[in-house]
Amino acid sequence: MTTLVFDDELLLVDHSDEVVSFLEKRAGETGDPHSLGVQYINDNSGTELLLDLALADHLLSHGWCGKVTLNVKMEPMYVSDAIGADVHEHIAEMQRLTHTPEVQALGKRLAEFVSKEQLEVRPDIFWNLYTFYWEMPSELQTRWAREAALVIIKGDLNYRRLLGDRLWPPSTPIDEVVPYLPTAFVSFRTMKSPLVAGIPADTVKKLDKEDPKWRFNGKRAIIQSVLTPSSL
Repeated sequence: MTTLVFDDELLLVDHSDEVVSFLEKRAGETGDPHSLGVQYINDNSGTELLLDLALADHLLSHGWCGKVTLNVKMEPMYVSDAIGADVHEHIAEMQRLTHTPEVQALGKRLAEFVSKEQLEVRPDIFWNLYTFYWEMPSELQTRWAREAALVIIKGDLNYRRLLGDRLWPPSTPIDEVVPYLPTAFVSFRTMKSPLVAGIPADTVKKLDKEDPKWRFNGKRAIIQSVLTPSSL
């Protein structure tokens, strides 16, 4: 049996439990979790997109929310960037008879969610731009505030756009750096660039000594959230 080996020391920040508790609280407040929406800002196709789709299936199948929206680029900037066609091709591929029954069943569920408009693919040119997230068009901000209980933001480049591509003091709390989004969010990021926030000062000092390239050598990751949205 294949297993995943996970090193907690390489995950420098993990807000997973807080995000789960947040969704549970929102479901309790609304009385109907199916009224909640979760949105992705997707990054790469291939294995990463397959895992994004597996999580979307879990959220929908287990009643965490009623709709998942995948926000993708209009066209790829790099060869691996996910676009709308990739999503549909991945779902179709999973249903091929050459795959295991479990993978086929996952593909069929996802296809059904698409047909029921519970899983939506939404390309937007904003994800192709060089602008920062605080420069997000007002109509996109309004849509997030109206439709999304939580936004899942993927990848190092999107993290850099969140932080304005600025070298904040690394111990600066993430909610002070990103106080401006109109909905709660969680960022999943493998560290491939120098900027970072929300890392305790003692951890930074230790890593600077043990591995001077820790910020950008791709060995470590963070799962960071801001769960108190800003008002529009």
